[in-house]
Amino acid sequence: MSRKGFLLHRASTCLRLAKFVWAILLLLWSGASAEEPTIRVTFLFSFGRFGEENGCFNQPGGLSVDPAGNVYVADTGNHRLQKFTGNGAWLAAIGGFGWDAEQFNRPLDVVSPNGLDVFVADYENNRIERYDRDLNWILTIRTDETIEQGKRFALPRSLAVSLHSNLFIVDNENRRVLKMNSQYIPTTIFADFNWGDGELLRPGQCALDRSDRLYVCDELSRKIMIYDYFGNFLDFIDHPELGVPSGIALWRDEVIVVGNRTTDRLIFLSPEGKIFGQFGGSGAKFGAFRHISDLAVTGNRLYVSDMENHRIQVFELDYDRP
Repeated sequence: MSRKGFLLHRASTCLRLAKFVWAILLLLWSGASAEEPTIRVTFLFSFGRFGEENGCFNQPGGLSVDPAGNVYVADTGNHRLQKFTGNGAWLAAIGGFGWDAEQFNRPLDVVSPNGLDVFVADYENNRIERYDRDLNWILTIRTDETIEQGKRFALPRSLAVSLHSNLFIVDNENRRVLKMNSQYIPTTIFADFNWGDGELLRPGQCALDRSDRLYVCDELSRKIMIYDYFGNFLDFIDHPELGVPSGIALWRDEVIVVGNRTTDRLIFLSPEGKIFGQFGGSGAKFGAFRHISDLAVTGNRLYVSDMENHRIQVFELDYDRP
């Protein structure tokens, strides 16, 4: 359950600002202990609208925030990558439909781990494209016939980069995760059909915590699957309120934020899977969503890729410890 209050603030729409703020206090989840924290979510602003112009989107997919606070968005329907300031001002774009360098065919995810590199999951082109922070193309990462069959990937769905510069690729065609070393040589595959309880059925977005534990949204089993740095299966989070988990982010390594595509809500959980609260619902108003496709957290700020509303919504997170 939640309480809603309305204040004046600024909300941006594709470089144009309008005044509006929505502050929401998330109450403790029904049945939760009073010793658990109360999560507060405050709407700050939104940027983007449907279109092909700079700063606009056609079904935005993955997004990432670099250490400098720049926001990178995989503009899936427009087959491009866009870069914004942390406040939603447009900076640059690269792409267009195709298979050459600086082109994409349905880019689904982006990760910008260190302020220098930007990696894009170019889904239909079966490759990962690496750019610098100014969106200059550096190289293409793919696995062709020179790589042994068991260590190839296709239809890359999501990406994560570890503290040691290892690249984790969610391989949608083979329903598994491929790990590459810092030279982009495949070293480990895991979570495929012979992984027992750790098998992925329809993997989606992923995220790494500060201990390099990998969290993967499994959209078919409706679970969050957890693996260690070496690909060993650790545990899963299974809760009816997860619905179809379609985006995930780690906040302070104390709270897991998951997008529920079924209810268009944000779900806040502990690492042990306890529900702290939830926020949102279906709609086009600020604070409502239509298909959450990805999440990113930097500091206390949460960015939400609101796919069918063709925008990025931005919120401030806070919580009270008991």
